Amino acid sequence: MIIRVGAFGSQKSLPKVLEAARKIPELLITPHTYKMPEECPFLVKEAGNYDVLLFTGPIPYFLSAKEIKKKNTPAVYVKWDDYNFALSLLNLKFNRDCCDRMSVDIPEEQSAYRMLRETGINSLQLYVKEINNTLQDGNEGFNTEAFVDFHVKLWNEAKVDICITSIAAVELRLNQMGIACFRMPALDKTIMETLEKVLSIGELNFNKNMQITIGYIEVDDYEKLSENSGSGFDKLMPHHYQKLLEWGEKINGVVQYLDRDSFMIYMTRLSLDYVTNNFKELPIIADLKNVSLSIGFGLGMTAKEAEESAKIAVSYAKEAGGNCGFIVLSDEKVIGPLNKNIKKFEYKTENINYMLITQKTGIGIVNLSKMMEFLKLNKFTPFSSKKLADYLQVSQRSCERIIKKLVDSNYAHIVGYEQPYKTGRPRALYVANFNQDL
Repeated sequence: MIIRVGAFGSQKSLPKVLEAARKIPELLITPHTYKMPEECPFLVKEAGNYDVLLFTGPIPYFLSAKEIKKKNTPAVYVKWDDYNFALSLLNLKFNRDCCDRMSVDIPEEQSAYRMLRETGINSLQLYVKEINNTLQDGNEGFNTEAFVDFHVKLWNEAKVDICITSIAAVELRLNQMGIACFRMPALDKTIMETLEKVLSIGELNFNKNMQITIGYIEVDDYEKLSENSGSGFDKLMPHHYQKLLEWGEKINGVVQYLDRDSFMIYMTRLSLDYVTNNFKELPIIADLKNVSLSIGFGLGMTAKEAEESAKIAVSYAKEAGGNCGFIVLSDEKVIGPLNKNIKKFEYKTENINYMLITQKTGIGIVNLSKMMEFLKLNKFTPFSSKKLADYLQVSQRSCERIIKKLVDSNYAHIVGYEQPYKTGRPRALYVANFNQDL
């Protein structure tokens, strides 16, 4: 098994990682090199498809967080800790003189002081600039030049004898200015542990991607289309029928014509991931003009499990009005409707707390699961029945009945009112509180 890895790092940090990776022949690594860490998000965006993304440190990883999320690809980075700083001090102790005053940029400020405290070193005069707090806002908060300026200022004020940095670009700039500096090395042990983690993730994803997936495709309003002619879909709409077969071949699946108005498709999770753009959309529905399809995909460890999940998924597509798709995962989570406002919810639960809430309120698992996703999405802020109804895709009257059950069971209460229009009655604003049972 070959695991394709995209590795991102500086010109100085990548070679050490690539050399270590030669010990793991299953990893096929493609290097992506930058001069400045701020360039890394663009490199990730432009990179091809990989099984795992590897970063040579926390800085390029966190700067690229948004692009990593868009890629929907697992990513890891080589971690830095107290030992990187300790190794740097040990190196300076034996190889350089007069290094009792130093500036250092390091992921976590406290780790530097913690290492000094635990080793009993109290003769150092240390100036620290933390990296982590600049990464909280992604690439908007981090600036390589700010770290260069930090070291240069202390050097020009004759407060330090040497500058220690964990950023290759900073080391390069300080060297160009003739300032004594030392770059903290990545530990061989940490690099190997990270590469082994990459291997494990790659193997796990390979097995996951090969998971059995079955899809059901049903033609909505078939009787109306056929006008009771009795003709099958293959005769009624031969162009669409052929397009479905070609679509199946394109994604390495097998399409089976079941009946006059239904199909079954056999595929893998990897193919489903590709055809739905990471479970977000279903272009085949838009491609087939003048026909409405309800499509359901089911995943499972066995063909029987996948088929049962596919039947459940297609039933959700029909309930949503058709011309859309749903996915039921092997853990009973439901994703859909694709091509519309996608939501995730559960139709089954073994969560005792959820079961207790459904017993107290009479609200079904599906609606409760959807509501929990709604609350998380809105960070548990006050909501109106109109806003919740739009999310649940039910009438406002039905939603008000759900909210009443929550209020009567002390799981929600009114906290205010809103009146978006000049006319009409004000809408109540509710806050849900499930803390008592979650």
